[in-house]
Amino acid sequence: MSFVTLLFTWLLLFVTLDGCCQALSSSPPASSTTSTTLFPTIPLASVEKSQLALLDGAEWNSVQSILKNEIRLRSSSTAFRSTKYGYMTVVTGRDEENRRVVAMECVSDGETGGKNSNTVVYEDSIAVIPDKVSDADAISTYIMSLSTIHCALPKVENVGGGNDTIEMGKAVVLGSSDLACFSAEGLASLGIEVYLVNNKGNAKVNKNVGKIEVLKPAVGPSENGFSSHLQQFDSLVDTIGNERSFSLNLEEPINDEDFGDSDGISFGSSVLQLLKTRHNCRRYVSTLTHSQFLVANEGIFGGPGKTEQYCQTVGNISFLKKSQECQPIPPPVALGNTLEKLMANGVVYPEKQRRK
Repeated sequence: MSFVTLLFTWLLLFVTLDGCCQALSSSPPASSTTSTTLFPTIPLASVEKSQLALLDGAEWNSVQSILKNEIRLRSSSTAFRSTKYGYMTVVTGRDEENRRVVAMECVSDGETGGKNSNTVVYEDSIAVIPDKVSDADAISTYIMSLSTIHCALPKVENVGGGNDTIEMGKAVVLGSSDLACFSAEGLASLGIEVYLVNNKGNAKVNKNVGKIEVLKPAVGPSENGFSSHLQQFDSLVDTIGNERSFSLNLEEPINDEDFGDSDGISFGSSVLQLLKTRHNCRRYVSTLTHSQFLVANEGIFGGPGKTEQYCQTVGNISFLKKSQECQPIPPPVALGNTLEKLMANGVVYPEKQRRK
């Protein structure tokens, strides 16, 4: 495996599942502490494709912080234990209304794996796939948008004193990569005012999907920092770094206190403190994975070898089933609704782009 190929593993670790998907789903890991009764499920009439995705490093930590708060709001008596790894199985198929859909499989509901007709998915995770989007691209978009778009969405809750939530506000995306542009386009297509910040001051981003402005870190003749220039923004997606206080080294223990307060901002980092108190930024999502950490920590010579070894370990289904540091990812609130809007708006992360 080449260094370039290994470096791209930071996007996400994927394992294509066929016959082995059922074995994983039929016996959930012992580390799962979140009751599936919190999340309504429905059966699919048929399944076409199935893929397992693993999240780790700062990306999984970012997702965990948001999930932890959501589950607390659903049920104060249900525990969500922080782990080093989270995984989900994303499937495409037909629902009982014969609609072509993509959804997150319920992995702890008995015989629910593979391409069996009794596959059960979380109701809140279902998105109808447009005719122009392939099953493979729908799965790729589903997985890539979990952290970079859905978990980064600025939201206004309790609208009018009720339980309604609307998506609105400003978001900053750091970087110029395909992933950064995908995040910016996705957020903008959902009505968010997006600022894409990178050293080049430009990026191959589609500005027709919504309001997107590309900035350099220093803005204007006085070269004010972008955060001072914008003054206030609601969320920040960091595709180039990690400002959370705890280490990305998965050999170190995870502490629940590292995940901050109810809005997912940890006060252990001075940068995150400033984001929250000075700029009212209440959502911080880093996309850095453990593979990136290994390459950065071990260097160009030692990093690729350790990354390959790591991928072989966590890509083993028996590891996910047995490790106390793994848990199935519960469905974030309205995930399917977000994905359905993205695909309808033409914001798709193609499978070919992910694998290039």
